[in-house]
Amino acid sequence: LFSYAGVLTADMHWTEDKNDAGFVAGWLQSANVCGRIVTSSLWGLVMQRHGPKPVLAATLFGLLAGGILFSFCTNLAGAMCIRFIFLGMFNGWPVLVAPCAAAVAGDARQTQVLGLIIACGSGTQLVGPGIGGWTYGLVPGYPAMLPSSIGCILAIATIAVFLRVRRAFELVEEEEATPKLRRSSKAALFRFPVPLLLWMRFCQGFAVFGVYEAIPLWLISDKALGGLGLS
Repeated sequence: LFSYAGVLTADMHWTEDKNDAGFVAGWLQSANVCGRIVTSSLWGLVMQRHGPKPVLAATLFGLLAGGILFSFCTNLAGAMCIRFIFLGMFNGWPVLVAPCAAAVAGDARQTQVLGLIIACGSGTQLVGPGIGGWTYGLVPGYPAMLPSSIGCILAIATIAVFLRVRRAFELVEEEEATPKLRRSSKAALFRFPVPLLLWMRFCQGFAVFGVYEAIPLWLISDKALGGLGLS
């Protein structure tokens, strides 16, 4: 969505002037993160009590349903709700990464596995906007259909991978069931340097969204306003 949010806003006439598309596009892109703010802690509690499988199931359901619904959505309010609910509130992926990496790799190599996971995610963020831009607008009337369909395909691929690595999630469930982990997790949020890391992540989020938001809008804004005037 990052590469074409401003263009989508203008093409769907969600704003009268494309130079004002930034405000709408910004809320559209932030809707899923706002949803995650509401439920991320709850997904952490669910994972602690019931293991990662319910969280993964809800996340994949949200990706599939949200991608399909967003593909056919032509209403701004509907698009915001879809991203807030299905791609935001149902998204429990952030709470899955570290425990699953620790269960698969063990204490000795969990940092290496986490590093590889972050590298893969960064690679996706690098090529994803390009793929979204290349596939945007190829279906008349539903310009976001193909980019959203790619997200649905990735969710289906994730289900296939999960069926191959079920044992890793079973290990996480065994670890989460131990009383020792439950006792230590209650105070972990306030243990240094966790508060500092949370603040750094918070600031990084603003910077990343600023970059993703500013560049596409700069490309489509009128030249009189300092943009490139691209269609």
